[in-house]
Amino acid sequence: MDSDFKEASDGIHEDGWFVQGAKRFMRNNETGDLGYCVMNRAGEEGVMLDRPNQRIVQTNIRGKWSDEPNAQKMHMPQLARICFAADKQLCTAMGDFKRAKRDWASLSDTERFLWTHTGPQNSTVRYALWTAIRDALLPETLVEGS
Repeated sequence: MDSDFKEASDGIHEDGWFVQGAKRFMRNNETGDLGYCVMNRAGEEGVMLDRPNQRIVQTNIRGKWSDEPNAQKMHMPQLARICFAADKQLCTAMGDFKRAKRDWASLSDTERFLWTHTGPQNSTVRYALWTAIRDALLPETLVEGS
């Protein structure tokens, strides 16, 4: 995807704003906007709004933004879609092209629910992949109660 905005190899964007260390998400106390902490070369702090194809930095952030601990976490359906996408690739590699062509959106609600909670039931290799992905991502990446 092309962008009017380019990032230098040192992680500092051409407008001078950069993420210092791990990305820390924040939520605007008034609008609910999601963003992450950035800093410029002069040491000024700001929040870069988390919007696709937009580079909006808000400064003077003290008291207006709060930490958002769940921003990088995912919900169970997102985890299920990651497992499903990996399963499709595995099916392609195993020559099961009919299964590999399935699309998440074409599954019924019941099929999506079963996939989310029990994974593939007719293949030990596919089930092992589903389990490995879930084990690698749970519980640290999952929003509580999802």
